[in-house]
Amino acid sequence: MHIFSNGEAFLASTLTVDGLWLHSHDPELKCQIAEWYSAVSAWRKSHTNSSGALKVMYFVFFSSEEVVLHHAVQPHTSVNDTYCAVVLHDDVWPVLH
Repeated sequence: MHIFSNGEAFLASTLTVDGLWLHSHDPELKCQIAEWYSAVSAWRKSHTNSSGALKVMYFVFFSSEEVVLHHAVQPHTSVNDTYCAVVLHDDVWPVLH
């Protein structure tokens, strides 16, 4: 019942996060890959899915009133509970206090 009687205070203390994948396409990278493939055609046969596309995991942290922080995950990083705890401690907590 405490939550319902102090609804505004409860919402003000709530933080949510949304994780999403951002995709981009780099035509120059695709051209470089194509040039490299022509130089090494045997390797190309087993790796034909390189398209010059880049993919990054991105987190957005929200309070009840605003975006608190946005955070891009470095490539080749495992996002697990330890990683999230570090981001909360090192990046989000200082912004809130």
